[in-house]
Amino acid sequence: MAFLRDLAAKVRVLFERRLVRAGLYALLLLVLLVTSLRIVRPSDGAGSFVRSRSDFEDYYRAALMTGRGEDPYRVDQLQRIMELPRTLKPQDLLDPAKLQDILLMFSGVGTYLYLPLTAFLLQPLTLLEYQSAALIFQLLSLCAFAACAYLLFRFRREEERVFSAAFLPAGWILAGLLAENAANGNIATFLLLLTSAGLALAMRQKWVPGFLGGFLLGIAVILKITPAFLLLVPLAFLRLPALFGAGTGIAAGLALPAALFGVSRTIELTQGWVRLILETYSKYVFFRPWANNQTLSGAVGKWFLPGSDLKQGDAGLPFLSGIPDEGTYLLLANTVRAGNALLWILALVCALWIAWQVFRRNFQGMIRSVLSGKMEASGSGMYSARFAHLVFLCTLVSLVTAGVSWYHAYSVLLLPLYLRMCAVQNGEHLRAGEKIIAWVIGCFSLLPPLLSSHTRDVVALYSFFTVAVVGMILYSAFLLLSGRAGKQNGI
Repeated sequence: MAFLRDLAAKVRVLFERRLVRAGLYALLLLVLLVTSLRIVRPSDGAGSFVRSRSDFEDYYRAALMTGRGEDPYRVDQLQRIMELPRTLKPQDLLDPAKLQDILLMFSGVGTYLYLPLTAFLLQPLTLLEYQSAALIFQLLSLCAFAACAYLLFRFRREEERVFSAAFLPAGWILAGLLAENAANGNIATFLLLLTSAGLALAMRQKWVPGFLGGFLLGIAVILKITPAFLLLVPLAFLRLPALFGAGTGIAAGLALPAALFGVSRTIELTQGWVRLILETYSKYVFFRPWANNQTLSGAVGKWFLPGSDLKQGDAGLPFLSGIPDEGTYLLLANTVRAGNALLWILALVCALWIAWQVFRRNFQGMIRSVLSGKMEASGSGMYSARFAHLVFLCTLVSLVTAGVSWYHAYSVLLLPLYLRMCAVQNGEHLRAGEKIIAWVIGCFSLLPPLLSSHTRDVVALYSFFTVAVVGMILYSAFLLLSGRAGKQNGI
């Protein structure tokens, strides 16, 4: 222990040097830049009709299809796949021509899971070849990450050294997931920029910044539906301007594609998304339950349904032998639905409990506070532990209950981890459970490159991270509901 204390002291002294901090920022950006270049490469040809090179390629193809008047959600193609069990004959698998037709049928299905706004915003890149478009997209993604850090610095209104003492630890804990996000060309950095600025503005004391913050959150929701859970944060702290702004942002995000595609075409595309995501997922539940899909549905699929991932057998999965009958499948699907619903309810209960506490603490002045846009000072600030825990819980619930959340989707935990580090600087020290959570996230983020591919596959197939995430949600909810999420007088 003495050795660790001495080492920590030396690290703190070293961190006081501006050059060291600048080097850590530069190294983090360099890691993201290098990994970003992975998607900027030619297609390998063989097998490219089944798997894409990156998430960005899925976005790019969807934008091309949308611009050509085609269906980026491939609903008709999905329906043919669902009919395969009734139409497929064993001898078809022995016919190379028919086998290739079957594989082509799966090409691109379920790869674009976003509303039309994402495809609309990417239309300018469809004027370029894939490699040029991917390079520009990755550079914009890096700029979004840098802008997120800069805005958080400006919102904090502290000197750079204080800001870096909170941001750099959070950034390096998640460096592996951030790098994986960059390597896949995902939109997570854009979501981080929108949600970070959105929540910071939403908690401001005046109506205009609050409305603008909510508007940014609403746009983030339409870019990718999972940030919708973050709307529980302004609800919990009774930020009515932000909630009005979020509604306006959602409406604007839904309507904006009509400027290019037309109203009827935009409505048609939105209906295609509803059919793919809301109807198909709610009906079939187990949507792409592959190894790296760290969701409740992905975990249950890998544990009990054969064929969920080609490497299940290498890990001794699934636990059930043979093909489950319809009753067993329905039981598993309902178990996932119930688990998701319980986590959604838990997040809502935490938000409503905080809202009640905020209201009760300042009952006499609350009406004036809401109407004037001024916020109560005690325990409601953006840099309190309670705020950080609620953002953390809402983010985890949004990801683990989604149909598909790859490991790198959890890179958006950068914001709640940073906020919790800020609360530490304000005297709200980490509890033992929170330190364990930080270590667990750091291990899943940084250790995979050091493990063998077989070990990584086993860890992913058994969904250890999903189990850990559910534990983190329950622990955060306990701290929030028991009033232990911050200082003793924080509520």
